[in-house]
Amino acid sequence: MSKRVPPSLACRKTEFDRMCEVLGGPIDLGPTVNSDVFNRACSQTPYGKVANIVRPYSVDETAAKRHWPWVAFALSQYEFEVRELERYRHTELSPSQTIQLLERIQSGADKLAADLCHLQTLANRLDIPGQPDVRGHLSWLDSFLSQAIAGEEAYDLNDSPEALMRHYNQRRELLHVLASLAAAAEAAVDRVGPQFLSKARPTENPALHHLVFRLGQVWASLTGRSPSANKVAGGLREPDFVVFVASLSAMVCDANVTRVKVQTALRTLKTNRKELG
Repeated sequence: MSKRVPPSLACRKTEFDRMCEVLGGPIDLGPTVNSDVFNRACSQTPYGKVANIVRPYSVDETAAKRHWPWVAFALSQYEFEVRELERYRHTELSPSQTIQLLERIQSGADKLAADLCHLQTLANRLDIPGQPDVRGHLSWLDSFLSQAIAGEEAYDLNDSPEALMRHYNQRRELLHVLASLAAAAEAAVDRVGPQFLSKARPTENPALHHLVFRLGQVWASLTGRSPSANKVAGGLREPDFVVFVASLSAMVCDANVTRVKVQTALRTLKTNRKELG
């Protein structure tokens, strides 16, 4: 008796797939997100994990489920950004370090061009009496590098006339590019804007701003209210939006989201919109 073959995992429908079939997919919030991205995010954050947080602010279960992919996407991006921004924390460049980097690029381009030209010059010198192989060997090395410059990597040299001419032209083009790069790097040094590169006072969690922005879009669609961190006069409990953000962020990696932090993030987003507008 043959055993029944289980269905392929690749063909098995995910919770996100089933939601799309039954409810028509995620609610339209404006931005375009690939369905594969939604699917991965929803696999990481199933509806059951956020239902108790999202459902109380939704008009019904259908609306809550159609907003769930956006919540899952926001949380997946937040988790990624927290990790990534932590890596940047001590590696951003100061204005002087940026200038040094540009100067190294300039000198590196100049040096590479000079070294290539030097090798070519050595290969084309007159033969040395008693050392008949020197020029030929240097010429082979020079041509071998030119072949690589042309993007034709190989363990041996293609020395057909057509190939050598092609390599020569690509080499000339590279020298032109290196000269342009060195000139641009030198000019860029004078255009470094310290006001853009000065290190701001580090925030405890810079990724929170993006989370607040994304969840703010979900909140506005879900509740019909603008995201706010302002307390109701005389109220003792935290604003609903703050509770919403704090509860969701705690599921990922930050259980210390306060009203002040959300308020600061909202204020920053508002300032940025004004500057862009």
